[in-house]
Amino acid sequence: MIANNGFLMLRPDEIETYLDANKPGREIRLVQLHHTWSPEYKHFDGKNHFTRQAAMRQSHLGRGFSDIAQHFTVFPDGMIVTGRNLEKDPAGIKGANTGAVCIENFGNFDSGHDKMTAEQADAIIMLTAALCRRFHLNPKTAVIYHGWFAADGKALGDYDPGRSAKTCPGTAFFGGNTKAAFMQNLLPCVKNVMKTLDEMKEEKEQMRYKYYDDMPDWAKPTISKLVKKGILKGDGNGVLGLSEDALKIFVVNDRAGLYDE
Repeated sequence: MIANNGFLMLRPDEIETYLDANKPGREIRLVQLHHTWSPEYKHFDGKNHFTRQAAMRQSHLGRGFSDIAQHFTVFPDGMIVTGRNLEKDPAGIKGANTGAVCIENFGNFDSGHDKMTAEQADAIIMLTAALCRRFHLNPKTAVIYHGWFAADGKALGDYDPGRSAKTCPGTAFFGGNTKAAFMQNLLPCVKNVMKTLDEMKEEKEQMRYKYYDDMPDWAKPTISKLVKKGILKGDGNGVLGLSEDALKIFVVNDRAGLYDE
């Protein structure tokens, strides 16, 4: 994570850590997906993430917003920059801001304009999946496109060229901005990543040794010593919850004599 001017720049694999540390008190029910339209790819030079984010904030303040409209911006290189505080509703879609998280995707994804990079596509999928997991959302109903709403905030349920407020997130965004395109293209990707993240979490939890008797023999003498010395206390019910990596560190330290009197 890199901080600059009140923003944080994250790799996609850091987003869950960020969400762990930034849990909003408000209820989250929706994940909005947008494209910037302008600026577009030609305005990104591979290193001006913070400059572009700051410029968007100034533009939004100039329009009377209280802050930058979006909570996250996903750039063409797959990096994610934070924006508005997650405690605050976004200024993304009239009629659908309450309880929403707003993702702005850098570029113009209308047909004939920017062709989304693989890095950006992967980051969009990861961020959307991580948000849905964190807030226990069904992506089929929680993910919404700006183009599915009229300018007056009325929910249309799909993109309607004659009634939609905008083409956002773009007529070529993951194969199109219609509900059918979302269901066919983006939704399965988000679901797959959510499943993978769940499996990784379960595997990580399973790798923890809750009790002394469950631990490998090579670690027991060290753990017994640390418990007797009061260095390890667990939760008071015999649950230590130590990962294998933690066991290895304790054993190495013990062999180095760090726990000897």
